[in-house]
Amino acid sequence: MGYRQQHLTPDFFIEMKRIFAIDNASESCSVALYDGSISCSLSRIASRGHGDAILQMLRQLLDETGYTKNSIDVLAFGRGPGAFTSLRVGAGIIQGLAVGMDRPVVAISSLAALAHGVFRTRHHKRTVVAIDARMGQVYHAAYETRALGDSVLLNDEQVSDPSQIVWPTGDWSAVGNGWQVYENDIEHGEDLQYLGVGVENSALDVAYLSLKEDSEGKAVSAELAIPVYIRDKVAHKKS
Repeated sequence: MGYRQQHLTPDFFIEMKRIFAIDNASESCSVALYDGSISCSLSRIASRGHGDAILQMLRQLLDETGYTKNSIDVLAFGRGPGAFTSLRVGAGIIQGLAVGMDRPVVAISSLAALAHGVFRTRHHKRTVVAIDARMGQVYHAAYETRALGDSVLLNDEQVSDPSQIVWPTGDWSAVGNGWQVYENDIEHGEDLQYLGVGVENSALDVAYLSLKEDSEGKAVSAELAIPVYIRDKVAHKKS
C-alpha cells in the first residue's frame, strides 16, 4: 500500500472543497483526499475485502493529514463500469458515509477517471479507454481532457464485441486492460499509441473530476449514489 502526496491545482477557477474519493472498479482499490491544491492518496491490491481496505485507508489518510470526517465537504466514487461486486461495495461504503456525515456524493465514470489519469501522468489529451467486460466484450469510450479536472466524453460509453468497435482516427492514446485481453480482435489506426499497464484506476482522478462536477450542481444524495451498469442500459435501449 503506497501513500502519495501531490500539489496539483485545476486549470480553471472553482470554489475549492475538500473531497474524499474512492475507486475500486478493478482489483486495485484506492482512496484520495483533495482540497483543490494538495492531494493525498493510498492504494492497495485487494482481490477481496475491498470494503475493509477502503475504510482502513480512509482512517490512515485522516491520521496522516490531520483531517477529520467532519472537515470533508464532498464524497466521490468511481461509479463504473467495472467489476460488479467491487462497484457495489464501493457504492455501499460511500452511501453509508454520506448518510452518517450528511454529505453530497459525486459519481464519476471509471472510464473517464482512466482517461484523466493519462492526462495527469502522461500529458496526453485524447484517449480511448477499453476495459475487459468479460463475456468476450469490452467497455469503451473516447475522451478529451482539456485541463486538469476536465475530461470530456466524446461518444457514449458502450459495451461491445471487440471486433465491432470503431475507433477515431488521428493521434490518440489507448489505455485499459481491454487492449491486452483482446489485442488480436480490436481494430485501430496506426496512429493509436497504447500506453500499456502504466496507468491504472486511481481515486485521485475521481477526486479531480468530481470537483468540477460538484461545482456544476451534479452532486446527489446518498440514495442516488449507485453504480452504473452499461449492460443494463444497453438492454433497456433494445427492449
